[in-house]
This record gives sequence, C-alpha cells and structure tokens, in this order.
Amino acid sequence: MFPSAVKTLGQLFDRHDHQIRVVGGYVRDTLRGVKPKDLDLATSALPDQVMAMCDQRGIPYVTTGGGAKHGTVGVIIDHEMYEITTLRIDRVTDGRHAEVEFTTDWQMDAMRRDFTINAMSMTLDGALFDYFDGRAHLEDRRVVFVGDAGARIREDYLRILRYFRFCGRIGDKADSYDAVIRDTAPGLTQISGERIWLEMAKILSGDDLPHQLLGMWLNDVFVHIGLPDIDVMSIHRAIETRKATDNPITVLSALTPCMRVAGAWNMSRQERQLIGWLQAKRQCRPTLSDLKACATCNGTRDYAPEWAALFGPSADLDAIRAWQAPEFPVCGADLIDLGISPGPNMGVMLRRLQQVWQDSCYRLDKKQLLAALYVED
Repeated sequence: MFPSAVKTLGQLFDRHDHQIRVVGGYVRDTLRGVKPKDLDLATSALPDQVMAMCDQRGIPYVTTGGGAKHGTVGVIIDHEMYEITTLRIDRVTDGRHAEVEFTTDWQMDAMRRDFTINAMSMTLDGALFDYFDGRAHLEDRRVVFVGDAGARIREDYLRILRYFRFCGRIGDKADSYDAVIRDTAPGLTQISGERIWLEMAKILSGDDLPHQLLGMWLNDVFVHIGLPDIDVMSIHRAIETRKATDNPITVLSALTPCMRVAGAWNMSRQERQLIGWLQAKRQCRPTLSDLKACATCNGTRDYAPEWAALFGPSADLDAIRAWQAPEFPVCGADLIDLGISPGPNMGVMLRRLQQVWQDSCYRLDKKQLLAALYVED
C-alpha cells in the first residue's frame, strides 16, 4: 500500500518508540479507490527527535514548511523526500495563520483539520483511525466539517473554497453550510491571491462545476475573491466551457471578463499571457479557418483549442484537436535566394506570404507562395 521507503521510516520510528501514521488526502483517496498523490506523514515525535533519529542512522533531512518551528521535517530516503509533521494543536489563529503547540494526542491533531474525510489517519500496517466518522461520510459522499463549521472556517477562511472543491470532487449528499458560509465569506479578503488561485484552479477544472459555481454564487463567495460581476449567464457559459476543456484559465475566461484577477491572484507569466489572449477573443467565435491560422502561429499555437473551448463543445474544436498544423514552407533563406536582403522588409514579406498561405487553407506550396511575391495587390 505504501512505498518501501515509508516502511523503512516506520521501522526507524518503531525502534525509538515513536508513532508515525499516514494522514490526510492519501488516506481519503486510498479509501475511495483513487490513486493517491501526495503522501503526508504525522508523528508523535518532536522535530528535534525526528532529526536526532535521522542523524543516528545517517539519513539526510531538511526542515520544510516553516522548519522545525512549525513541526515539519523533510526526510530523504531513496532520493525521495517525505514530509513528517509533529502532531499539533492550533493555539491562536487569525483566519490565515496559526500559532501551534506540539502534542502527542492524535485526536487533538485531527480536530484541527477541515473535514472529517481529511481527518483520518492510518498506521503503516493499514489500521485506520477515524475519530469523526470520516469513512462513513466518505462512503455517503458527504463533505462535513470537523466540529463547528464556523470555527473551522474562521481558523482559515480558505476552507470555504476547499469546501466547494471537495463538494465537486466527492460530495453527493454534502451537508449544507449556506448560512455559515455567507456569514464568513468576507473573511476571504484576508487570504492571499496566490492561495485563492490555487484553490480556484482546482475548482474550475473539477468535475461538478454547476454544483460548485452555483453554490459559490448563491453564498456571495465570488464578491469576496475579486469577481463581483458573476451572474447566472456567466456561470452557464463557464459550465459549457468546462465540457470542452479542463484548463482552468479557459474556464475562468468564460466565467468573467475581469482581468484584474490575473495580477491579484499572482498568476504565472504564462497564465497571464493566455488569459489576456483569451479575453481579447471572448466575444469572437472562431471559424475552423481562424483556428487553423492560430494553430500555425508560433505565438498562439497552443491557444487554438482553448479559443474554441471558450464557446463549448463543437465540431470545430474536435477538428482542431485532430488536425496537424503544417509547417510554413517558406523561410528567410528562400527569400535570400531570390536576391532579397535580410532586414525588416524581409519580415514584412514573410508575414504577407504566411497570410496568403493561411487564406489558401494551407494548400499553396513554396513555389506558388514565392510566385505570389510578384503579384501586384
């Protein structure tokens, strides 16, 4: 069930009478029958004790996630790093950060987690510890906060977005927290744009977008994350776009014409380029010829399918995904052979020929294109 390196860690902790378990999403996804991604480990040992054990065995490690002060040590085995975090209690929270105190009580550590389905832990021999009925909620496809929902959200307001993300991924009979979410949604303004985008990207590429977006809209979440202009029509458009692509930038472009979020959410340069390009095309439904022209341009080659997806599933989208863009048959060397000197004028000629080629639906060959240089406009 677990990598051999994790079993090696288990043996190390057993020798020193410390407990270690797998926690969080790895346990949840294992129980769902879904291939887990990140493997998180928790221990009753203090960070200094973890590092001392590694020193005794010559096992390399680094301090991560705020270092040993916050309880996390990254232990490196077989060239892979495994983050091991000491059990904690949140003593003081401000909706974004927490001051923690270490503990040896597994249930107290589980109480600080967001949802019951994320609060389970498992020993390395497969024994499950489930203090809040997370397994039953998972089987019933319910997303339930640990304890008081308002208290959990006020510890970290990003949990509002995480709630909608898990409702989309897992929820079928998810408990309704409409009142508490509407009451606490203003706290999202305290959260960094980068953290908001990390969650929104997962929501927008999720599988149950109607449920998520409508819930967020009805509970005033969009207003507090910088998207005040969302309405039913924009939600419908985003849902149609999600049917055609899982790229969150494209779905976001369908949802809103607001460009401010690109900066406010600290998107990457590539993400900003794509969202800016798509926003310029948002009201322009492309023809197949438009898409082919886009797909043959180095600067926008990967944008063609996303442009089509802005308008939902279509035959043109299927065609452009199946289409192999030809290479433009003319280069600068061909013009030099005709006696044309390198320089700005050559660039103008190449662009003109490329347009002629695109207008011909890519049927003209090199000889025909070069002949077009001498055709008077």
